[in-house]
Parts: sequence; C-alpha cells; structure tokens
Amino acid sequence: MLGTEKRRKVAMLTDLADKVGDQLTRSEINQIKAWKARVQRERKPAAELPVRRNHAPEPSPKSDRNRNTDTGL
Repeated sequence: MLGTEKRRKVAMLTDLADKVGDQLTRSEINQIKAWKARVQRERKPAAELPVRRNHAPEPSPKSDRNRNTDTGL
C-alpha cells in the first residue's frame, strides 16, 4: 500500500474512532494508536532519523602515502 493511501486510511480510522468514542475496546484503541505511531514514524524526513556512524577514524590519504616508505637503506 502506498504511503499516501495508508495515511489517508489511518486518518479516516482515527476520525471514526473519535466519533464512536467509548464503544471501542481497549485493544482496538491500542491498535489505532499503534497505526498512528507507525504512520508518523514513516513520515519523518531522513534528517530527523538517527544516523548510524562508524566511529573509527578514516585514515587520511596523506598518511597512506607515507606508509612503508622506509626501504631500509
């Protein structure tokens, strides 16, 4: 299902849930909250999502050139 269609359906679901109020079971309310949270997570732009970073420093090209330059002479 496309993201826009999923968002539309979840919005419709939450609107209907507001209208029926206390007729929903606790389980149904929890499922609706889970769908809302899922749609919100999927909508976050990439800049807001946590970025995994490799904490090992990358060797600079200059230091690579100077490696093993000792010829033993």
